[in-house]
Amino acid sequence: MTVGVFFDGTFNNVGNVEQFRSGQTDHTGGSYNNYPSNVAKLHEIYASFDNNTRAPCGSIDQAFERIYKSGIGTQTGAPDNNLAGATGFGQTGIQKKLAEVFNLDIQKILKKYQGVESLRSLTIDVFGFSRGAATARVFANLIAEGRVPRAKIRFLGLFDTVGSFGIPGNHTEASVGTEIAQAYCKLPLNLNPLCLLVPSESTVDLNVRANTADTVFHITAGDEYRQFFPLSSALPSQATEVEMPGCHGDVGGAVPTTMVEETYKGPLAPTLVNRGWFDHAEEHVQEFPRYGRMPERRVVTHIRKVQPGIGNAPLHAMYNRAKSAGVPFLDINELSGVDVPADLRGLTSALTTGRSVTGAAALPICAKYVHNSGGSFFSSNMVEWDFERDIYPNKP
Repeated sequence: MTVGVFFDGTFNNVGNVEQFRSGQTDHTGGSYNNYPSNVAKLHEIYASFDNNTRAPCGSIDQAFERIYKSGIGTQTGAPDNNLAGATGFGQTGIQKKLAEVFNLDIQKILKKYQGVESLRSLTIDVFGFSRGAATARVFANLIAEGRVPRAKIRFLGLFDTVGSFGIPGNHTEASVGTEIAQAYCKLPLNLNPLCLLVPSESTVDLNVRANTADTVFHITAGDEYRQFFPLSSALPSQATEVEMPGCHGDVGGAVPTTMVEETYKGPLAPTLVNRGWFDHAEEHVQEFPRYGRMPERRVVTHIRKVQPGIGNAPLHAMYNRAKSAGVPFLDINELSGVDVPADLRGLTSALTTGRSVTGAAALPICAKYVHNSGGSFFSSNMVEWDFERDIYPNKP
């Protein structure tokens, strides 16, 4: 048996998107007024029950199943849970999502085929975006520990892993309470004996090891600068990790499919200028004269017109790498709206062959296609003061 498991990103839920677009819900914003991610698209073309093959005697020889798990902070048809979205824990957090997969989804599949004992083998392919990629890594490690008999992970496909569990933005992947207790117990001269009960390690194991999966492929965002979206790298390990121009959503594919305009007032961040973001921007100057004299104030506005399609490059690259590893995807052309623009096909090719696209090669892509995910300071999308993303290394 072969099973595909797909963990979507925080506040990504393709079921809620479909309800919103068809007018079947009163919920708005969050996971509803959103876009299907690359994880949701790949789930749609993963082989399923209809693709099962049979032996000459008529019994099933090779079975295919797939599982889609909506993103942290979401439940199909229900309001989004902002606390779970912020911390990664709670009613729709990582532990709940993993429990659903192990205790409901996988058990339902095994029961359908008369239990794991009836299987010659159980091969699992896992994909995830954002915190869904983090969840996919935890899931793969639990499989490696023997959580499901006879199961092994063949392919682990990751779109820009962001852990940020507990207190967002740091490298301690534990609940908020545990992180506060850890900080308290590190205070000088703290002799509280209860500190012996506080875990010293993360409670969420994202680390990629030799037995985590046969093949690990990780695509990361070169233009993500938000404080609460640090990268949980898969290196050092056996993983192939590549960087592409784009923000977090550009890699995950959960971005607008039509042209958008992004407006910037005031001084431009040098990092973004150097990355080519404003090479094709329109500059508008508005002056405010006073009493007919020389202007005392002027406002400079830059408008970027962002073209659609960048999310399709990592989608095709992941598809290509997975297919080469034996993952049973159907034809990607069965999906609509996934064509790669002509000037991004080189990006797709580079990612597929394990090459990052950075430096001068990234500039024309940034100027035309890359979205800005950052927001104002003191918001959930505030950027790093130096526009340098925090990267936390893998610890195999």
